[in-house]
Amino acid sequence: MLAPFQRLLYCSQQGSNPLNVLLAASGPIIYLFNATNGTFISKWSYIEATERTKEGRDRSPGSHYEVDPDMPQVKRRKPSNDENPSDTPSTEVVIESGTKRRRKPKAKNLQVPSVIILTATSDGKHVIAVTGEDKSLRVLELQENGTLQQLSQRVMPKRPSAVTVTQDQHTILCADKFGDVYAMPLLWEPSDETPESETTGAQATLSSIYRAQKPFTPSATTSTVHTKKNLLALQNQQRLALNPPTTKPSKTLSRTQPLNFPHQLLLGHVSLLTDLVAVTLTSPPNPDSHPDFGSSVTNPTSDTSPFRFTGTRSYIITSDRDEHIRVSRGMPQAHIIENYCLAHSQFVSRLHVPAWNPTILISGGGNDYLLVWDWLRSSTHQAVDLRPEVEKVRKGIFAGIDDGGELAKLEGARTGPIAVSGIWSVETDKSSKIGEVIVAVEAVPALVMYQLDHKGRLHHRATLVTAGNVLDVSVCAETKRVFYAMDNVHQACTTNVAVAERAGSTEVSPWIGCYRWMPESPHWVVDPEVGAVVGKMNDFAKEGEDTLASGMDGAALSDLLYGIEHMRKRGGWEDAVAP
Repeated sequence: MLAPFQRLLYCSQQGSNPLNVLLAASGPIIYLFNATNGTFISKWSYIEATERTKEGRDRSPGSHYEVDPDMPQVKRRKPSNDENPSDTPSTEVVIESGTKRRRKPKAKNLQVPSVIILTATSDGKHVIAVTGEDKSLRVLELQENGTLQQLSQRVMPKRPSAVTVTQDQHTILCADKFGDVYAMPLLWEPSDETPESETTGAQATLSSIYRAQKPFTPSATTSTVHTKKNLLALQNQQRLALNPPTTKPSKTLSRTQPLNFPHQLLLGHVSLLTDLVAVTLTSPPNPDSHPDFGSSVTNPTSDTSPFRFTGTRSYIITSDRDEHIRVSRGMPQAHIIENYCLAHSQFVSRLHVPAWNPTILISGGGNDYLLVWDWLRSSTHQAVDLRPEVEKVRKGIFAGIDDGGELAKLEGARTGPIAVSGIWSVETDKSSKIGEVIVAVEAVPALVMYQLDHKGRLHHRATLVTAGNVLDVSVCAETKRVFYAMDNVHQACTTNVAVAERAGSTEVSPWIGCYRWMPESPHWVVDPEVGAVVGKMNDFAKEGEDTLASGMDGAALSDLLYGIEHMRKRGGWEDAVAP
């Protein structure tokens, strides 16, 4: 059976041949299902995509593979003491000069890059997939027959942490763990690469630096140093200047060289970037008749306020591990910071702007609460406490545990920290501009539903308990359906306690679930028709076999499914108090 789906994505193509597809990523493989009837269509894998780009190689998805020399090396995990030696990656001992030895890993057992981000253009024709271990951003074309074809692959300098597409559907914005945000064209071919002689700006400057590096010359002299220690250091520098070492360029130098595809560095944080949102605002026909639009924090009545404008204006909203939410102007003025939204006392992991009300921002992270912002004014509308709802779910899960006291030790998780793993929304009433907001908390088997009214305030609707920890959610705006992926490997409310052996078991927790919005109730319900569709997907996952993902050890799988709480800094979460 398949490993849990860590990412879900619903894609819809309209036209003469409409196509509604649900993409589900399990490890390095993306499975495509028909969202209308639940049947399996096709799959895309990292191995097969790499195989098609090289000629004369005999490889299959389940066989050993060779590492692309142009790709960065993927990370190897250090096996724990309790692992079976036969299950650990094989190594060969290489004897070097003297008695020194080093272990050289065999390429055939390297970990395959897993899909960590899935997003798509609004027309559903192109899918953007990010694989974490090789730091690659891949653009895939969703064809009419329901198959994915890779159009391009771009290796980023640092591991991407968030990806989105601008409103014109022509530009990708990519944030990485180093704190930088890059812009790059959606469609790009290697033949479109700009020749080195035509590079301009910072890229040309860096290229010239690496082409002709001057030899190192100490700036200090014997007359400018005053201590014995500094004098010895100067003498060592002078010796190195006379006899420079003949070594290969360092890896650090190669990583800082210009990227070999069109790109533009837009902005940067001094901390790990966690999420970004691209927003485009359109002013009313008469802005003066709408006092709530285009106001400024410093001077709401000033005609020169940065938010008093006509037409359209774009913004980029970013968040980081250091509790910051920054509002920057869109391209080409992304270097201009409009304001900050500062009220979180822990990391901010997720940002969400409802499509029907783009002046509202909902943020969540390591605090016990969600914040609803008027991000144009840098002011908070509301702080919504998540802990009561989360503790109800945790208490119900651990109340039924009775296995000799082993899992009862985890009772303390009922009052443990909260880390928001996702925020989504769907508009339910266009005339009143009212919608539903869906919130998922890491390692919690529930979806917390809120109603977002026309004034930008959240009202708790329901807490829907699921069969396993919620990993990802994808919303179908047309049919008001919410597909969610669950973890059926670990016990609910835990990230490292495995369930009973699944092999040979007749009852297996599902991989995918679905709720549908019923405006007559109004409430979220399990539609029998939708249940049959999801049932086919779960049957396929139960009967399927994934040799690539099944080779991952427990620690690697846990790291793939859960990574939000790891961003919390030392010092405890108890000090986080709602504003």
